[in-house]
Amino acid sequence: MAQGGRRFRMESLSLWGSITSAVLSSSCCVVQLVLNALSVSCAGFKVLTPHKSLFWAATSLFGWIWFTKTNRSLRGRGAIVLVVACLALSEEFLEHYNKGGLESLRNVSGSPREGSHLEESKHVVAVTFKVPQMGCQGCATKIKHEVMASFPAGSDAMCIADLKSKTVTVQSKDKTLLEGARISAAISRAGYFSHIVKSVKDTREDKISKSEL
Repeated sequence: MAQGGRRFRMESLSLWGSITSAVLSSSCCVVQLVLNALSVSCAGFKVLTPHKSLFWAATSLFGWIWFTKTNRSLRGRGAIVLVVACLALSEEFLEHYNKGGLESLRNVSGSPREGSHLEESKHVVAVTFKVPQMGCQGCATKIKHEVMASFPAGSDAMCIADLKSKTVTVQSKDKTLLEGARISAAISRAGYFSHIVKSVKDTREDKISKSEL
């Protein structure tokens, strides 16, 4: 009985240790996204980013201990490992999305997948805004959602929020969608100040690749 109790405590502690470490490794995403839903701006979790490798190591260690101690079925173990892995890698997933990846996802306005119409266009127009206060991928996601929500359903606009350069670039073959006031207002609604740093008109798509933004 006592041995079973110790085993249960070890299993519980290792599981919650793994989950906590995974959340801390991506707190600037997971926690910030929750705060975004509550209309709370950037909470400064980026200070934990330099310790990300340490949190990953802790997640792996606690996860291994839990995996070897638990009596759950292999399917149950796999499901929990998948959840913990998604939590730990959420920042990477968000970065890919914010830079224009995961194009099969629909934007918040319910329009077709981002970038789908751009593939059919010979020319696009782009405008880039500097957002100095954008501090994490959670912030970038909030800004991207606000910008995309400002466009009509079915528009071909594509938004790329780059945390490294602290810029938001919007592309479209419809020049009327890229009015500076519209995009600046959307960024302001997300809680951030911005200003235009670059405007490219009538430029071919292959010259505005994601790698150049």
